[in-house]
This record gives sequence, structure tokens and C-alpha cells, in this order.
Amino acid sequence: MKANKKYFMVIALLLIAITSGGCYWNRPVEEFERGLRLAEGVRIEKVLPPGRYNGGGWFTELETVNVSALTAQWSDESLVTKDKQPISLSLSITFSRKSDEDSIKSMWSEYNYEAISDEALTALVLTRVPRVAKGVTAKYTLDSMLGIDDSGTINEEIGREIVQQAMSNALERELAEFFVVLRDVGVNNIGPEPGYMELLVKKANSKVEREVAIEQALTAEENLKKEEKQTAINVELARRERLVEEESAEVYDNSPELYELERIRLMAEMFGQNDKVWFIPQGTDITLLLGEDGNKVVPLEP
Repeated sequence: MKANKKYFMVIALLLIAITSGGCYWNRPVEEFERGLRLAEGVRIEKVLPPGRYNGGGWFTELETVNVSALTAQWSDESLVTKDKQPISLSLSITFSRKSDEDSIKSMWSEYNYEAISDEALTALVLTRVPRVAKGVTAKYTLDSMLGIDDSGTINEEIGREIVQQAMSNALERELAEFFVVLRDVGVNNIGPEPGYMELLVKKANSKVEREVAIEQALTAEENLKKEEKQTAINVELARRERLVEEESAEVYDNSPELYELERIRLMAEMFGQNDKVWFIPQGTDITLLLGEDGNKVVPLEP
């Protein structure tokens, strides 16, 4: 019994020694992590890739560093544009720790807590955003950030791209200082003062009304030109018809033979195949014998 007690006591002391010495067994490092094997609990001996590890050295520890993407939301309603206009900005920022060995060691050395705590790293990233955002908005006018061109047309996508690119370039340099890579900056909202949007709506409506008025004026002018052309055509046709009538009358006046031939032609049209023949004294106006339609012959009393 005494021997068994001594045995168990030795085993217990060994376990305590191993535990207090910081040894680890079958510890995982996930795909999205890098492992830090620490000597004396503070100094990095080696950066480990994903896998499972055992460590039996005295005061040896294994820490893991998350190198996957993290996302933080940020907004500020008190920014000012280049033309001194108030504007609010809302962003989504995606970032991650650099995963190469040198960057991990440097981050552990200079930003120890931020190297292993996602919350601490997110807080550090968000401390850099306000300065960058103020610098970006101060470079652009409100119309540029809203995507408004010289004609007053609004294209929000153009405005978002301008802000996104400027924020990405500036924030990427800021985060690189503490070994963080910027993956994306999403512009969720660009908000001008409400009164400014009302003015934009009025301006847009005025533009539409002006364009409609111009279009109506052009249409009316075009219709007037068409009417003037048609009137000129009608006048010309009337003038030519009158000239034809005058020429015809002049021909008949100057040529009795032509007049007589025309009279015979009219008589032939009047009587056609009629078996009755009337003798009309020469010089009689035969048009008096025509009906209202100009063709029907009015019967004469025999």
C-alpha cells in the first residue's frame, strides 16, 4: 500500500511539473490560423502551419494567431467635403493579419495583444479610419462624392467608386504599419444634408421641365414650317390651275375651230348611244342642258 501511494504521488508530481512547465499535447492549429511555439512563454521559437503539435520543453507554450478575414463597420456623420459641405459616410472594412512568418513575428513583438485578440485588432483598425476618412472627404466636392456631373445627372456608382478607391489607397498604407492587410472597403452610404437632396430634386425637375418646353417649342416650329411649305404648294397649284384656265380660254378665243371641236365633243358625251337627236342652234350654250352632276342630259320638249 505504501509503495502504491508513493507511485501515485510521483505520477501526480510529474503531471504537475509538466503542466506548470507549459507542455502541450496534440494541440490543433486550424487552417485559418498560424501557431506560435513560445519559449519561456514569451519568445517565438517557430511559426507553425496548420496541423497538430506536441511540446515537451520546460515553459513551452503554443499560441494561435487568426489570419482569416475580419470585418468591421464604421460611420461618421460629421465629415466635411472640399467645398465645405457636411456629409456622412458609412463603411464596411474587411482586413486580416499578414500570414508570413516575418510579419507574424513583428506583430507579436510590437502589438502583442492585437496579434492574438481579434477584438483588440478590430479596435486598433477602427482608430485609423477617422483620420483617413477626413482626409479623403476633404479632397472631393460633394457633387463628386455623390456622382453628380456638370449636367446635373446623378450616378451613385461613380461617386461610390471614387470614395472607395481613395479610402482603399489611404487605409491600406495605415494598416500595413501594424502588419495588417486590407482586403476590401465597402461604401455603404454617402449621406449629404437632407436639404441638399431637396435642392437636387428641384434642380432635376426644373431640368426635365426645361427639356420638355424646348421639345414642345421645336415641335411647334417644325409643324409651322410644314404648314408654310404646304401653303406654298397649294398657292402654287392654284396659280398653275388658274394659268391653265386662262390659257385654255385664250386658245378658244383665238381659234374658233378648236372651240367648235370642243362643242362637238361635249355634245357627243351628252348624247352617247341615245337614239334621239336634238338639233341645237349654233351658238347655244350647251352647258345649260347638263344636269347638276354635269353629265346627265335634261330632256327637251319635242
